[in-house]
Amino acid sequence: MKKVVLLTGSALALGLTFLVVILLSSMRPTLDTEALAVADRLLAAGNPQEALAIYQQLSDQGQPSSALYFNMGNAHYQQGDLPAAYAAYLQSLDLAPRDADIRHNLALVEQQLSANPSPDAELLMDRLPLSWLTTNEVALLGLAVWYVVCFLGLLLWLYNRPRPEKRRNPVSSSAH
Repeated sequence: MKKVVLLTGSALALGLTFLVVILLSSMRPTLDTEALAVADRLLAAGNPQEALAIYQQLSDQGQPSSALYFNMGNAHYQQGDLPAAYAAYLQSLDLAPRDADIRHNLALVEQQLSANPSPDAELLMDRLPLSWLTTNEVALLGLAVWYVVCFLGLLLWLYNRPRPEKRRNPVSSSAH
């Protein structure tokens, strides 16, 4: 009876933990798509300064998005602010590491910065190599490594645990 109550309590605690995680993840702020669309139209119309003001406001509201930072980089690029464009593209790449458009624009800005280096550009170029994994993929990879380590530890424990010695049946010597 004690084991059943313990197992039920553990299952309940695990279920509540998953529920809390799901609720907390759904409470993240969402990107204001209307404001982003207005800023994108301003950028396409050749008004990067006005578009940057909206992009910056969205960024300050804590609404990270690879599209937001990508377009912010495009606006900085149109203004000729290459170090700011580079920084925005890096933020975008952190959120979408395999996006070909981000990588293309980043390479273009890197090429232009290396041709005309500035003190700000040198600081940005010293950044660690870019990751190919998103934050969620890194977390899943870490979890997988943890499970493998635990499984290997269990196998090692099972292999090295003391085993009871087998009793040998004495063989009776009988004369034939």
